[in-house]
Amino acid sequence: MQKLEKFIKALELVKVNGVYGVGLVINQSGEKVNWTEYIANMKKVIYSTQTDDLTVIKKISQAMKNGEWVIVEVKSVLSSEVFSQFKLLARSNRVQFSVKEKLIEFKQSGESRVVVFANKEMIEENKKVFSDFINIFSPVIII
Repeated sequence: MQKLEKFIKALELVKVNGVYGVGLVINQSGEKVNWTEYIANMKKVIYSTQTDDLTVIKKISQAMKNGEWVIVEVKSVLSSEVFSQFKLLARSNRVQFSVKEKLIEFKQSGESRVVVFANKEMIEENKKVFSDFINIFSPVIII
């Protein structure tokens, strides 16, 4: 998948106004992607209706802190909390959450990147809920 390799390279290199993009991969083909073929230092996080929002946000934060790429596979419509975190990441390369009334913030390291991965149907469902869903991501590819 040469297209995916170019996408990863673009995400790795491009920084607009001092901010790295949050990539979006729309899986139209339905094929599984073996991310380790393309990214050596990565963590995969699954988001679904059975996933606790805070757990997902903490996993993303920990991976960013460790300088890992984060692949977030979206299997359901995002909660507003998680969507807000993606927006914050896209604007300022950081996430914030509170634990016991204490605000915790993690800044994305220079080595870390975030990629959201979902099938076309799931993208369409999220667009129905969040009108600006596609607009927060850059770059975006369809595979």
